Amino acid sequence: MNIVGYIKKCIEILISYVFAFVAIYIFYKLKIEDITISKFDTFFTIVATVAVTVIGFIITSITILLGLLRSKIISYIQDKEMWGTFLYYYIEPFVSGIILIGYSLYIVYFTGTTNIINKNNSLLFVFLLVFFTIGLLRLVYILINLLQCIIIENKPKNYNPRNVTESNPDDAF
Repeated sequence: MNIVGYIKKCIEILISYVFAFVAIYIFYKLKIEDITISKFDTFFTIVATVAVTVIGFIITSITILLGLLRSKIISYIQDKEMWGTFLYYYIEPFVSGIILIGYSLYIVYFTGTTNIINKNNSLLFVFLLVFFTIGLLRLVYILINLLQCIIIENKPKNYNPRNVTESNPDDAF
């Protein structure tokens, strides 16, 4: 691998960290000491629920990809030795989502009825949330491109409009 390819790969892997650190730096520079949330437990329950749903989506997409192991695009990924990076794109949002769920539960449990989050807890929460979101956006982008490649790969070669039968929806009943 040449130096340019190595640098691109490092940037791809580190981009989530960069965005997360930029977000907490901005949050830190705003000089917010404590955050009071009126519906405290509801907010963190929603965050945990969304993270659990997204983790379910990630697991489902893994099972779908297992069914596509014989496709040309998956063979290409294996041939170019990109499988490790591809798996990292799955592992990053999965693990950060689990950590985000755990940390949300931790904040709810240890904050109690005060509804006030101190600065350090809020910075770590923002870091985890941004890290999870960027990793998820990257994974969705990759999956959309992968789906487009699979659709193109399975597109019928000979399309003849005369062979297509138009149906009337009223004939169905």
